[in-house]
Amino acid sequence: MKPTIEPFNELGIVPVKYGKDLENTIFDEDYKEEKYSVYLDSINLLYVAFTRAKDAIYGFSTSQPKKKITSPELF
Repeated sequence: MKPTIEPFNELGIVPVKYGKDLENTIFDEDYKEEKYSVYLDSINLLYVAFTRAKDAIYGFSTSQPKKKITSPELF
């Protein structure tokens, strides 16, 4: 990522490990954008999986989900 805030913008491209640690940093907006993109890609993949089945769909899930994710948490 390339920082846009001074004086960090003088650095050029900076290698950053994607993770929750980027929240509340100069990379906060980039983190949220990437998180949204990953979420949207997952939904699109699920849509394709459910709409391309010819005979049957087999699904697996945990008996107790870890946490319910709501759309406001993505932004």
